[in-house]
Amino acid sequence: MDEVKAKNLVEVACNAERYSEVAPKVEQAMTSFTRSVVADTMKKNVELHYKLGLSPKIVRKLGRGSSKKRSTSGADCEFCTERVGTFPYNKDNINKGIFSRHAHCTCTLEYFPGNGKKQNSWSKRWEKVGEDDKIEERKLISEAKTENAMFPKELAGAKRGNLMTFEEADSNRPNPKFRDDYMYRINCQTCVVAYEARRRGYDVEAKGNFSGSISQMLSRATNKAWIDPNTGKYPEYIAPGYFSNINTPSRYMKYLEATLKENTRYTMHFGWKGRGNSGHIIHVFKKNGVVTLYDPQIGQTTNKVKEYLEDVKMTTTSRGIKYTIAPRLLEVQNYEFNIEVVNQILKKAGE
Repeated sequence: MDEVKAKNLVEVACNAERYSEVAPKVEQAMTSFTRSVVADTMKKNVELHYKLGLSPKIVRKLGRGSSKKRSTSGADCEFCTERVGTFPYNKDNINKGIFSRHAHCTCTLEYFPGNGKKQNSWSKRWEKVGEDDKIEERKLISEAKTENAMFPKELAGAKRGNLMTFEEADSNRPNPKFRDDYMYRINCQTCVVAYEARRRGYDVEAKGNFSGSISQMLSRATNKAWIDPNTGKYPEYIAPGYFSNINTPSRYMKYLEATLKENTRYTMHFGWKGRGNSGHIIHVFKKNGVVTLYDPQIGQTTNKVKEYLEDVKMTTTSRGIKYTIAPRLLEVQNYEFNIEVVNQILKKAGE
């Protein structure tokens, strides 16, 4: 269908003696065709956000003057006026043809994914939602740029289910074999991934860590379990610089309070003080301004963060130079899974 339209457009332009004779017709057709392509893309985005548990809405408004071109009386045409309004995404509303336009239509279409922003489907401009825009906000996930990597249909043998609450994802479910075998007591780098996967709706648990395993590699580079959707690469750690003065528990506590976004899940990777090269990785989040630590390897939670940090290595000295090595953060809630890695370190719960 689109190919036929494109060929017809080329023929009209090529058969004219002067382009100026057909320019208005060609330009109008190009504008209409382009808008139809963008509208089709928007429909797919809205459907994706709906499947991810958001509550997208579509807002159609009359354009300036162009809607009257299909009306013999000069009033707004019935085609457009029947399709303007605010529509929550559902099958009945989509079937009303709210994405359809006539040849000279300049009605604007905006859609609200349900994450605090809105997008004009034809200008592609993103804007913050104002106070008067009444939409349901969901902060469990960010905008998913690719459904396959952020919310694959299946992960480590587990099919995608409903998003889990903290209580549903916790209760030692990320690492139920902690007491059964030593390899489940040195797999913290795998447990944090299991917990995040559970929050996204996958009933999985962590595999053990053993020599030569992918888990062993992750202990040195925990970011390789994730892909930053903005760059397509492993995400960068969030941390003070090597020469930063954020090198004490109290200073790092203030750093956490200032850095963490509300209701967003992070991992925190650090070394233990006085234990050689031994380290750990846990989850950290801030809710109502209170920073909380959660260790999915053992299923424990605490908001006594400063006391916890007393045992964390903050500095190291090399060749007489003192460096800051405070804990490193990853905003994992907004990263895609590195599927190739994750499928090797997790398994379906109970197997």
